[in-house]
Amino acid sequence: MKLAIVYTGTTKELVEMVEGEVRKRFEGEKLELLHYEAPDVIADVKEKGYVSAAMKERLLRLYETAGEQAKLLFHICSSVREAAEEAKPLLEKRGVRLVHFDERMLQTMTERYERLGLMGTLGTALGATRRYVEQYAEKIGKQPELTEYLVESSFGLGQKELGERCLDVIQREALLEAVILVQGSMACVEEELTRELGIPVVSGLEFGVEELWEAYKSYEH
Repeated sequence: MKLAIVYTGTTKELVEMVEGEVRKRFEGEKLELLHYEAPDVIADVKEKGYVSAAMKERLLRLYETAGEQAKLLFHICSSVREAAEEAKPLLEKRGVRLVHFDERMLQTMTERYERLGLMGTLGTALGATRRYVEQYAEKIGKQPELTEYLVESSFGLGQKELGERCLDVIQREALLEAVILVQGSMACVEEELTRELGIPVVSGLEFGVEELWEAYKSYEH
């Protein structure tokens, strides 16, 4: 089976991390991974601070192209979450399933905790994640306290430097129960921050790969 991994901006380390997690979970399966990315989209979003109509159209074409080759799309970019959600019904009509890398994690963390930190290197990713958490919290009758931490000018940094900057930004004395890393590219510092802060710090990748696996198995049946 073909599985498409869809990025906007990316790094060699992010691709290796995502594909490594997917291959580990799908070990023994006949799986072909396809790679799609749209760095122009995230560049435009960073400049404007939102996903423009032109970029939504660009993303839709990207999803459609990926969907012509694969029935499962693994969506990695949190900054364009809402644009991807808008495309879902059109993809589903074609028998294509889009799985967000972090949706299950966000739901789980919202259900489990009352005081959450949201940490990201892009303001657009923080905003999109906050909106999703607030919408889901309202749906399940919760009102979690959310605190945002923007680690500026840090996208694409190596693990060591990114971890140091994250620790510099977050207030260690903050009364948080857990921290959400809102971008897939931040998964590399998950263990370090959990150890240093003494509270759960999670990214969506592991949760997302599990949801992807379940979607894959459902196609088998």
